[in-house]
Amino acid sequence: MSRVELFRQYIDKDVPDRAAPFTRWLAGRLVAVERGLVTMRWVVHDEAINSAGILHGGVQAAMLDEVMGTAVATLDLPSFHISIDLNVAFLGRAKLGDTVTGTGRVVREGRRVVYCEGELVDAGGKLMARASSNLIGPPENKPTP
Repeated sequence: MSRVELFRQYIDKDVPDRAAPFTRWLAGRLVAVERGLVTMRWVVHDEAINSAGILHGGVQAAMLDEVMGTAVATLDLPSFHISIDLNVAFLGRAKLGDTVTGTGRVVREGRRVVYCEGELVDAGGKLMARASSNLIGPPENKPTP
């Protein structure tokens, strides 16, 4: 079974117990999954807001990292990829109880590094944040001379 097929089984369902604890804490729901393209939705919970009563920027960055990383996972690459950079522009806000939708897409699939872009929008479709990230896989095994 491909990872696209696997992720599609979780569309509009709670995060599975086997997911990483932080992923479960974010509590996103998959909305759509294609190869290299993922959409997720979150409801802003009280632990995710800052002292101003809006969604914390670090949580927004984590949401973007999650949706872009999941987009990379749909490529069915043989190894796990990790973020080596994450650039986020914060352009809007959400408050407790609001629904936030994130989309992550693979823009360039290299041999070892994958470049992604992502965005978060509020319930009205207004852009809240935009991000880019490079994710890297382990070095290729090279024969010993």
